[in-house]
Formats: sequence, C-alpha cells, structure tokens
Amino acid sequence: PILPVTPRTLSKRSPDFARLRPYFGWISADLVQLTLEHTTQYARLPTGTLLKRAFKSANPALNVRRRSEAVACDIVYSDTPAIDNGATSAVLFCGRDTYVTDIYGIKTDKQFINTLEDNIRERGAPTRLISDHAQVEISKAVVNLLRTFCIDSWQSEPKNQQQNFAERRFQTVKTTTNRILDRTGAPASTWLLCLQYVCFLLNHTYNETLKTVPIQALTGSTPDVSVLLRFYFWQKVLYMRDDYDFPSESPEAMGHIVGISEHVGPALCWKILTSDTQKVIFRSQVRPYTDDDPNLRAAPTDGESSHPPTPVVQSRTPVFEVDPDATDDISPPDAAVRPNVPIIDVEDLIGRTFLMDEESDGQRFRARISHLVEDHEAAVRNDPTRVKFVCDITEKDTEAIFTYNEIMEYLNRDSEAPLWKFKRIISHQGPLGTTDREYKGCSYNVLIEWENGEITAEPLNVIAADDPVTCAIYAKDNNLLDMPGWKRFKSIAKRHKKFVRMINQSKLRSYNSAPRYKYGFEIPRNYAHAMRLDEQNKNTKWKDAVALELLQIEEYHTFKDLGHKSTVKPPPGYKRIRVHLVFDVKHDGRHKARLVADGHLTEVPTESVYSGVVSLRGFRLVTFLAELNDLKFWATDIGNAYLEAYTSERVYIEAGPEFGKLEGHILLISKALYGLRTSSCRWHDRLSDVLRELGFQSCKAEPDIWLRPSGDVYEYVAVYVDDLALAMKDPDAFVKILTDKYNFKLKGTGPITFHLGMDFSRDP
Repeated sequence: PILPVTPRTLSKRSPDFARLRPYFGWISADLVQLTLEHTTQYARLPTGTLLKRAFKSANPALNVRRRSEAVACDIVYSDTPAIDNGATSAVLFCGRDTYVTDIYGIKTDKQFINTLEDNIRERGAPTRLISDHAQVEISKAVVNLLRTFCIDSWQSEPKNQQQNFAERRFQTVKTTTNRILDRTGAPASTWLLCLQYVCFLLNHTYNETLKTVPIQALTGSTPDVSVLLRFYFWQKVLYMRDDYDFPSESPEAMGHIVGISEHVGPALCWKILTSDTQKVIFRSQVRPYTDDDPNLRAAPTDGESSHPPTPVVQSRTPVFEVDPDATDDISPPDAAVRPNVPIIDVEDLIGRTFLMDEESDGQRFRARISHLVEDHEAAVRNDPTRVKFVCDITEKDTEAIFTYNEIMEYLNRDSEAPLWKFKRIISHQGPLGTTDREYKGCSYNVLIEWENGEITAEPLNVIAADDPVTCAIYAKDNNLLDMPGWKRFKSIAKRHKKFVRMINQSKLRSYNSAPRYKYGFEIPRNYAHAMRLDEQNKNTKWKDAVALELLQIEEYHTFKDLGHKSTVKPPPGYKRIRVHLVFDVKHDGRHKARLVADGHLTEVPTESVYSGVVSLRGFRLVTFLAELNDLKFWATDIGNAYLEAYTSERVYIEAGPEFGKLEGHILLISKALYGLRTSSCRWHDRLSDVLRELGFQSCKAEPDIWLRPSGDVYEYVAVYVDDLALAMKDPDAFVKILTDKYNFKLKGTGPITFHLGMDFSRDP
C-alpha cells in the first residue's frame, strides 16, 4: 500500500524585538530589527543546560585587513580605578568614515603610544591620526611611529577640542555606557569593561548615519551578532570550572558577563568577572543563571555578597605640591641648618643622594638631587638657601621638589656606614590573596632593608630568585619552614654546614657589589664605575680627581717608565703586581682618588713594617696642653705623604686605561706607593727624620706625639699618618719650614676646625 506523505513545511516566525533589547544595550526595538536584518546569526542556540568541554568548533561558519579612513583619538579619565586592571584613564580611537570605535585602558598617559600601536595592529594603519593638542598625543615617540607607518596627522585648534571627531563619538559611547550601568546596577569599577563592551556593541549595530553596520563598512564583510544574542552586560551566569574536587565542589561557578572576548577562544566566548576572585576570565562554556534551573552549590550563601568590594587605591608616592607664589615663606637658613655646618654651594649638591623619611607602609627610598628648579635659579645669587631642587626618587619613576634647608637636613642625618646591597629581611606580610591591596603576585611580601638604608616591600618570589639563602635564614629564625610558600627553603636550611657556607658566600657577594655613600655622594667601586657616575651626574668630578691624582703621581716621579710591554721586558728580580684606584669624598665635598698598589701580591717581608699613630687619649692630652699653655692649635695634612719616601721593594706594574697614553707600559715603582707592605713604615721613618732634624723628640708614653722645648713651654706635634695636629707658639713658621725646606705639600693648614673626623669649636 502507498502511505500518504505529509509534506514538510517551514513557517517563518518573527522574533520579539522588544524582548531582545537587553542583549543590545536597550536600544530601540526598531534598531534591533534593522540590526538583525543587516547581520547574520549563524550560531545555533543550545537546547540543553549540560555544559560540556568542546574539542571541535561548534560554529565553524563563524571562524571564517591599509585602513582607508582617518582615525580620531582622545584620552578619557575616570574617578574610579577599573576592576582587575587598576586603570584610571582610557584611549578612544574612532574611524572618521566608518565610526568603528575601540578603547584601551591605560594607567599613565605615557602608555598612549602603546595603545596606538595596538589599534594599528588590530585595525590597520589609518590615513591620518586626528587628535587634540595634548602633548602625549603629539610627542616625539608618536611622531616617529606615524612617520614609520606613513600616517598623516592633524590636531584640533588649542582650546577647541570640539573640532576633534573623537569628542563627539565619545558622547555616544558615554551615554550608552551610563544607560547600561544604570539598567544593570553594575558597580562603577566596571566602567572600562563596559566601555569596551559598548564599543563592540556600537561596532556591530546598525548606524542610521552610515545606513549600515560600522564594522561592515570597515571590513566589507557582513558581521555576525550571535555572541550578542546569548547574554547581556552584567548578566549573572554559571561557567564551567577548569578544576574542581568531586564531590565537595560544583563543576560550575558563578560570575557576571562583562564583555565579548574578541581575541581569546572560539567565536562565542565571553569575558566573565568571577564572583569569588573578582578577576576577569574568558569562557565559552557558559549558561544563564536562572531560578528555573539553578545551581545551589555555586550560588553565594546567606550573608555573602556577589558584588565586588569597593576598591581602595592608595598612592605609595608622596605628593609634593609646590605653590609658585609661596617662595617668600621659606624658612630662613638659620632655622634648619646647624651653625657649625658651612653653607655648601648649591651647584655642589647636584648628584648627591639622601634617604627620605619612612613612609606609612614602612618603606624608605633614596633620592638623588638632579637639578635646580628653573624658576629659582636666579635666586641663587641673592640667597642660596632659598633655592629649590628637583630630586629623582630611585626605585620609583617619580620626582619630588625639596628646599635647600630640607636637603641639608637629610644630608646631615644620612648614614655613612657601608652596608650590603641586600642587608636583611625585616618582616613579612601574608598569606595574601589576589584581592588584598598589598598583593604583588605572590602570597607573601617581605619587607627588605637595602644597603643604602631604603626599606621596601617586595614579593617573596622575586627575593627568593635572587637570594634564597637570606630568605632561608629569615624562615628558619621565624619558624616558617613548614608554612606554604616557605617550604622551598627547607632543603637549604636543614643542611647546616652547606647552609653556613652559602651564608658566607652571600655576604661576600653582597659586600663586593654594595654601593657606598658618604656625605651624600655615591662612592665608585672602580675606575669604570667612576666614569659611569660622572655620566649619570652630568659632571666630571671623579674624572678630575683621577687626573689630579695621576698628575701628582707623575710630579713625585713615583714610576720609572721602561717603555711599552711589546718592546721591553721587566728587569730580573722584579715582581709584577697590580694597582687600583680608591675613591673617597672629603667632608667639604671634595672628590678624592688615590692610586693604591695591590701589595698583598708580594711576599711578607722579614723585617717589621709596623708604624703607629697617635691614640685618641694622646690627642686629647695635646688639645688640653695647647689650651693650658695658651698655644695656637693648628691642623695640617701632608698631601701624598707616602710618595715623599722611597720604597725598598722590587715591584713593577703594567699601566691600565686610567694612565692614558702610558697604557700598556711597564712602570717600575720607585716611591712608597700606597698599598705596598712597607710604605707606611717608610713614610713614618721619613717624617721621624724630619722632626728630629727640627729638634723634636718622641714621647716615651705616646711615640707619635713629638715635643720640643720652646722657652718656658713645650711645643707638640701629634702624628696620625699624614695628618698633623700642631700645638705651638708660632705654627705658621713651622709650616713654612716643612714646605720650603722639605718640599712637603700641605693642605687644610690653619686653626683646627675639623680633624680626624671630628669638628672643633669653642663654647660661647
């Protein structure tokens, strides 16, 4: 029998356009209808609620770029940091002909150049970049980029930002964003995510001005809006988790839709703000959260809130506000500068460093004086203490302004003790979660005290990678070796002998690389480091100090030049050693370089090389006797004292780059160069012979106090290597004999005010 066949019929049913308004940001139903008529919707809506991992594209039809228009740009600002990003501003790009709009979050205006590169990479190079007259948008870096891609530029007239097409386009974006935030109740911290969502929305919805969809006008292809038909902004959803424990945890977790994923995952992939961690993730396996088909294990329990906490952003950088009209209110110099400290030339302060006050979070930073404030340079001639300085704060890309008195206050109390680059761990924070304000990518932060006195909070992972031994010391001392995050140091700490050996190696490495500061100046470790500091400070103080030292070395005929090592050989019986430069800063800011021989490379001599110095007790006795007998108390310093004596050691060197044209020459050492084993003894013998010729005798109780009778009193000379303290009736005559007869080069000669690191002054 022939069975009757019922023909298959298809009936077209128009969708409820009003019901689809939430998926398109509550635009009118007419625009929704026009959008659907001018776009495709190839993706099929799922028929079930079971979420399964897909290993094959569910919508292959959706998986199938120079830009012929000008692009306008503008920077917009927010009073609320963006969640999961922290951005407080964004850059908007808009096509002048197609209206295609893109927006990128930034934390500083300097990142504008990066967003421009991203927009070119994603949309293509435009014919022209339209902007207002903001400096960051017409900077040298931006001009170079435009030149590279052959992109023209145009700026609006100053104070006429309305000429910038992006200004008008942003009003549309802003209005739509406010409407979505109002209708959904999304928190203000989602402003950047909502702006990006709105830009995607406007790019894929019908534009009445263009009479087409903007993205189609740009690409020429009909866009598909299936991804918009599934969810709307801030809709509560359940997404499939990657890892979960069965059966204690649900395979689904709760979140909110906060955008469309254009560059991650398949065509239908969304940005989801998780309810538990408040982080944005990308997921394609998502379903709406409804009361008809709920997941009670994924839903928040009573008393919990799915809304993100109010972000709290606190700047770690102190804000220094300078009133240009308040320069007359600066305290007079007497208010902050100690009367015993001489006023230092403001130009000599450039390049100095000092430790700033400790901040509220326990961190401490070192600042470097970079230059004078231009508005105050003219004031130097009238009153140097009224000058202001711009200081760069190291470890942070910031600047601060200080007055002269504030600078002197910091310099006076700055520590000069040589410390390690990495001194110790003071304390720790944690365990920390991703929502904690102090979180820096690790569950623990450690408060680090650096060699220069700075105290900063750093992630444990960063410090552990650089110096695990110090972390192990801290963990062992504070019983943290069994705590999560600290167990990695257990293998180091439990092997005692190896642990102690690693500690000593860590100390030695830190000591050798530790920067040192004295009187606010960083002291170079070697000649190359000194040249780098000169370049950094934009002066030649260390170079001049080296040149002066080598000039004096030449004047004293310290070396005998045999010629270049390629043409001559050292005489037999001479041992080759090395020399190096030692750098220092005097109390008055003078930079000093000293050429020192590596005397440890020679054999220990059989004769004694001991030479003493005056003790502190003996020096105080000389001071007392000078006051008691009404003697003049002077101080003087014999320059290059060791070079006044000859050495008996048979040694030579090969000149290095610091010797200039003598580099590579073989130089015999003839004078008692600093660093040789017998140099101090040779100088002591030389000075002792001079003092004996002048009628002095060594004190039996203090061998380095020399005395001679002068009428009814004795005159005294207290010797500390090359520093002499003179208690005499006429010290000027004695000094003249040393210079004229013995050709000693004296420095700092006069009534004693500073000697052996001590200040001298009389009580009023």
